[in-house]
Amino acid sequence: MLNINSLILASDAGVWYAFANSDGMGKAIVFLLFLSSMVAWFIMIEKGLALYRSQKLSERFAFDFDQKHSMHAMLKESTDNPCPVAKVYISGMQQLLDFNGMTIDQAKDQPAIRNQSSMCKLSPAQLDAVQTSMEREISGQIFVIEERIGMLATAVSLAPFLGLFGTVWGVMIAFCGVASAGSANIQALAPGVAGALLTTVAGLLVAIPSLVGYNFLTQMIRKITVSMDNFSESFMARLKLEQLVAKDPVPQSVQSRPVNTPPPRPAASIPANRPLNQAQDRPGAYSSQSHYPVNSNSSTMRSSYSNSGSSAYNYSGQSPTDAPRQMSFGDMQGSMSDPDNSMRN
Repeated sequence: MLNINSLILASDAGVWYAFANSDGMGKAIVFLLFLSSMVAWFIMIEKGLALYRSQKLSERFAFDFDQKHSMHAMLKESTDNPCPVAKVYISGMQQLLDFNGMTIDQAKDQPAIRNQSSMCKLSPAQLDAVQTSMEREISGQIFVIEERIGMLATAVSLAPFLGLFGTVWGVMIAFCGVASAGSANIQALAPGVAGALLTTVAGLLVAIPSLVGYNFLTQMIRKITVSMDNFSESFMARLKLEQLVAKDPVPQSVQSRPVNTPPPRPAASIPANRPLNQAQDRPGAYSSQSHYPVNSNSSTMRSSYSNSGSSAYNYSGQSPTDAPRQMSFGDMQGSMSDPDNSMRN
């Protein structure tokens, strides 16, 4: 009865026997699959540790962000934090501080900025720009954390096909050897078949661990991606809430004026009944806003003013004496017959 050690020795002897009886193509395929296995294991170990560390740091950073009273309080902690969530936070804060004329390095040492006491209110377009900047950073971080995962997927797909190719090639060579020997005994067929099956075993030894590692790493990447998306939504929600108490932006004219300088007086308005063209003030000048000369002694005009009163020009807020004179048809004929007398009056 064989024990475990005997089985291991027998399997080792079988592997070396199959490898020794393989041709050049079979040995090359086995060597290529061995290198693929080493690369796959390196990616799985290195990427797994990096993603595990990033996931824990991201969860810790998001928890600390929720505990802070102000979203600006994490400026110092974020600059030295390599986790993806911290990178998303820096991207959003940099865009937010750009609207206030500052950078991360300038703002992280100022308590007023960290306490949100000197930030101006943003417009809806500026809020959209902050959110777009964070979404762009999330896409960049996903590209970083998925680096070299494609090589692992390639190993999962390619290794079984390489093993199958080696097996088909080895079986073909084995049958060619049997045909050339002229005898179909087991001694002539077994070495070639053993060498052919070795490539299939090597391909499966590469593909199975790579598939398990690929699924495990993909699950970790999905968790980090969800944490970045959740943090982005939490960041924008906090920003919109803090914008409710933010100060309105100060106009540029007020910012450039000294403190003790009074604001400029408004320009004097032009009366509504005064012509814009100064030439219209001269007697006899014609304009679309000027009026015909009127005889001041006309009884018709006196009756017109007495009947209309101040309510005739109440819409302009002026007294009847300041409004333009009205002229009847009889006055117009008198002024046209004697223009000199009309001008003197």
